[in-house]
Amino acid sequence: MKGITGKHFLLYFLSLFSISISGAQSSFFFSDQTVDSGNIFTADVKVTGFTDIVGVQYTITWDSDILRFDGLENMSLDLDPVADFGTNNTSEGRLTFVWYDDDLSGESLADSSIFFSIRFEAIGTPVTIDTIEFVSLMPTVIEVTDVLGQTVDAAFINGVITVVSPTGTSYTSAPHLARVTACFPNPFEEETQIELLLHQSVEAGIVLQNAQGQVVHQERRVLPQGAHTLRFDKQVFPSAGTYFVQIRSSKFLVVQKLIYVTH
Repeated sequence: MKGITGKHFLLYFLSLFSISISGAQSSFFFSDQTVDSGNIFTADVKVTGFTDIVGVQYTITWDSDILRFDGLENMSLDLDPVADFGTNNTSEGRLTFVWYDDDLSGESLADSSIFFSIRFEAIGTPVTIDTIEFVSLMPTVIEVTDVLGQTVDAAFINGVITVVSPTGTSYTSAPHLARVTACFPNPFEEETQIELLLHQSVEAGIVLQNAQGQVVHQERRVLPQGAHTLRFDKQVFPSAGTYFVQIRSSKFLVVQKLIYVTH
């Protein structure tokens, strides 16, 4: 690594000034997903603030009784699935990752780019919930280094995977607090509605995701105790397919499966 002198010091100073203005920070993150039991899906490692990076390493873990490792794909920066990844312990729910830029010139990626994707099979019984986590385990501890040889202050955001039944339509983590009493029509063409019964008033987040876990609509509502009707017009859905509505508070999670069809 080169010392910070002359022009390099100036560039270093300017880079710190720029960062202090923008508040930018490198981050690596998974998105929450709801998947059908028995299906194969991808969990994307995405990045933001990935600028002039020369080295990254960390360990990723999951519950191997819920998710089965099935491979790697969507690799950026010409990542090598053999040289850069340690897959010997994936049957136990552990994947290691070590990458460095050979010429130390630094690599950059646009915000929300996919760094790489892990392909899983959802083997957990409905309904089970698992967290895919970035962890710091010897010998592959969390570390991100930039072109100046500095350790980058990076954020690591885990992802929650909810495995549901492919034939079932809804799941409630705390049925004594909240439950879906009806959802109709489903499948639907124009509009569908979810009848929700709450046993106490809550502030809840309402998130609509497609089958790949991408959020297509979200909002927050204060919901008083009692019965509620949540309506979803076809304009909310970008294309025909399977979607999941998550109604989440600090005390419960309700997941309703929707199928939007067109002719």
